[in-house]
Amino acid sequence: MTALSLSDIPDHHYDFMKQAAETYFTKKRFYQWRKKPRFHDLAILTDPNEPNAPSNKKAIEAFISTGESLGLNVDLIDKNDSKFIAEYDALFIRATTAVDHYTYRFARRAAQENLVVIDDPQSIVKCTNKVYLAELMRSHQVLTPETLFISKYDQSLPAIEFPCVLKKPDSAFSHGVIKLDDCKSLQKSLAQFFKTSDLILLQPFIPTEFDWRIGVLDNKPLFACRYYMAKGHWQIYNWDSKKNSRVNLTPSLCMRSLNLLLKRL
Repeated sequence: MTALSLSDIPDHHYDFMKQAAETYFTKKRFYQWRKKPRFHDLAILTDPNEPNAPSNKKAIEAFISTGESLGLNVDLIDKNDSKFIAEYDALFIRATTAVDHYTYRFARRAAQENLVVIDDPQSIVKCTNKVYLAELMRSHQVLTPETLFISKYDQSLPAIEFPCVLKKPDSAFSHGVIKLDDCKSLQKSLAQFFKTSDLILLQPFIPTEFDWRIGVLDNKPLFACRYYMAKGHWQIYNWDSKKNSRVNLTPSLCMRSLNLLLKRL
């Protein structure tokens, strides 16, 4: 292998050489201005244009600060930076994940490159599918509201008590989840949901002040916290309100909840 001068490059390779040079010299430079040598590199994938991102600006800044305090190089990347994944040791996805989405492609690419990745591809596939989760809970005998699956191709319904809740399998952040009070609104909502999904979940409405969230890392329960319903609303998020919902984390509740969960599973 030897270096070539410009005069040695064949004419029919010139366009390719020019394109390769432009790609190299215009790409992001993550390593030029390191304040101190570090041994591991972490990429945090964000979407600056996502209106309801999993982590706000303050949280992202906290992640960066904590990472650097632990001796990590931390870079923010976006959906256009997949070609740089192999340059990192770990990927932390802080954009809303979905299977038919660039976040899943990033997770798969990172896993293929043997990076530590959160969320990993398997978790994205499983945890963004409410049908899978309902069957998983049922198989492990975890108590949940009774869940019915309604198919686009067989819309026969058993006797239903109202109010009930209708959910798209891939819904998130209180989107694609609606509460219904009568059969007429149910039929109308089913017709609307079936435009984008072949399967819909139906559950009885059970009022509750909060939801439990169990954090799992490396297949082990890590924490439990309460997500409180938006004030005067039945969901975590009330998109018609300007106020945010609150999250309460109580260590004593965490340990008790995790112990109960482990015993149940």
